[in-house]
Amino acid sequence: AARPRALLLVGGDTAYACLRRLGIGAVALGGEAEPYVPWGRVAGGPWAGTVVVTKAGGFGDSGTLRRICARLLSPSAAGQRAPGLPAGSPGAP
Repeated sequence: AARPRALLLVGGDTAYACLRRLGIGAVALGGEAEPYVPWGRVAGGPWAGTVVVTKAGGFGDSGTLRRICARLLSPSAAGQRAPGLPAGSPGAP
């Protein structure tokens, strides 16, 4: 089955439940997709390398999710560059 290249999870309890259900035990933090909205990559198992963005349910403004989705869907996110990782940073193309 095809796997998504990224997971955008909103709400702490929801994020925890989704990651647990998928068998994801660890996410290596990579930075911020937006201020106070962390992203990282799954650290092992069949989901290894998948980008995970978690946002607190009541946090952010009316455009927060739209901006994060735009980054996740951008051509640069399709390669090794992840959301919130500025060009020229280690690991960015």
